[in-house]
Amino acid sequence: MEDYDWGDYTITEWTNWSESLIFMDKSFFLNVSSGYKYTLNDHFAIPIKFGYKLNYLDWEDQSGEYIYYWDFYNDQYFSDPPRTGDFGGVNGIDYKVIQNIFYASSGFLFTAGNISTGLNIYLSPLIYAWDLDHHILRNEAPYFFLDTFLANFWYQSELTINIKTRKNEEFMFTLFLEELPESVGDTYYFDKDPSDSEEVGDQVGFYQNGAGMASIMWGMSLSYIWSF
Repeated sequence: MEDYDWGDYTITEWTNWSESLIFMDKSFFLNVSSGYKYTLNDHFAIPIKFGYKLNYLDWEDQSGEYIYYWDFYNDQYFSDPPRTGDFGGVNGIDYKVIQNIFYASSGFLFTAGNISTGLNIYLSPLIYAWDLDHHILRNEAPYFFLDTFLANFWYQSELTINIKTRKNEEFMFTLFLEELPESVGDTYYFDKDPSDSEEVGDQVGFYQNGAGMASIMWGMSLSYIWSF
């Protein structure tokens, strides 16, 4: 992962950069939809769906190289020449990311014999997302940054191939690609974990338009389906 910070975006396009190796701790995906399949003939049909998709990701990093123009260690002044170095693979930041996506979808479905092939495009005009960054290495006290985003574009393309082996059995192969283009959000700075139900942190800072989020995910699956 490459991480960019904007300590003062009026000075330069970005002020801090770091590179990390990511290890996923846990993840969860939920997709709920309802729709209708408009049949054109014996071979072609057009599916139309409306739904909600939840992406939840929780990971930790092994921090490596960095370039710091904005010095977080000395009262946040602009540093020239920049401070450079390597964290050596220690755990520097933990992340939690949630993306709430409301979408509409359409495409086509082609059926020939016991094989069906579908291609669908999902588009979203409303995405509410947030991430929580736990900065472990920064100064003696760890920092927590809660970023919130409200975006108006997300897409996913999906290819499916179904092979019916028996009347009530089939195999399905799925390949998908989804992207949330870069979106701007607000940053809330806490002295303790704001998601901790026992000891919620106090908000000590706020940076309007101080965060950015972008993501690209792809995957494939092979499923066995039995109907009764």
